[in-house]
Amino acid sequence: MLKRFTFTLLLLSVTQGYTQTPQDALITIATYAEDANTPPTLEDYHYANIADVGSHNLHAINAKVKALSFKDVDTQAEVQNLVDAYNQMIASVMGIVTSHILTPVDTDGDGVPDINDAFPNNPNENADSDGDGVGNNADARPNDPNITDCNTEQVLVGYDFETGQPIYEEREVCS
Repeated sequence: MLKRFTFTLLLLSVTQGYTQTPQDALITIATYAEDANTPPTLEDYHYANIADVGSHNLHAINAKVKALSFKDVDTQAEVQNLVDAYNQMIASVMGIVTSHILTPVDTDGDGVPDINDAFPNNPNENADSDGDGVGNNADARPNDPNITDCNTEQVLVGYDFETGQPIYEEREVCS
């Protein structure tokens, strides 16, 4: 009688998609990565203690699992990391800010992420509009790639006819 009862419970578990333990659920998920035909269900993720899997992302999460090997998804932490990474990627693409999204790297601390900073190691520069290699703040002509440096110099323009003294003007000399 006991064997028949156990078999009946096992049969009910299998036919109704019920996973009895977290380890059973993880095996179901990891086995899917190794070419099993039946994808894990929401219940499998629930019993494996995996958070943030729902009907909105189940198919995509299963596709990610399928692309990996058994060893890549045979622990709760590995599967949860996969789910978290997928959800973060989707949130980022959708423009949703969550506390799980990482802050972009800003090596020089100027407030401009390195990915958008033409000079990621220089806190005084972040753009080079003319592409001449000199940052806009230091570039005398930030929109002219042919001029990078200008100085004001005294330039001799002539002599005073009465006194013979030289006449100088301040002019901007650029290179």
